[in-house]
Amino acid sequence: GFQMRLLDIARVLRQDADPARAASHFLEALSASPSPSLDDVAAITHRFARHARPPAMELFEAVSSHVDRSVRGGSTKLSGPSVAVLADAFAHVRCSSSVGTLSLACWGVAPTAVIPGQ
Repeated sequence: GFQMRLLDIARVLRQDADPARAASHFLEALSASPSPSLDDVAAITHRFARHARPPAMELFEAVSSHVDRSVRGGSTKLSGPSVAVLADAFAHVRCSSSVGTLSLACWGVAPTAVIPGQ
């Protein structure tokens, strides 16, 4: 399922391989899964963003769009730490199209949420 594919993608990224192929598999898994955990999506997106050679901007735009649809649809929310992880990933690759998604995701986070590193 989705979890196993995420583990495979994470392994590829750890091996410092070309992330473009892993990005393609990630987007396929994301669209094939009925309701992937947005916390998992945030963690893998962050790995892509912090990779020595991040994949094309299309990956980050597609993730932003997926998160936006999921949050707007009310099917799921992001935890406070995951919003911070996504914000860091999108900022690292300068994905300006994600600003609206992050704003929307922040509305669903409790004002007392603990952010990693704080």
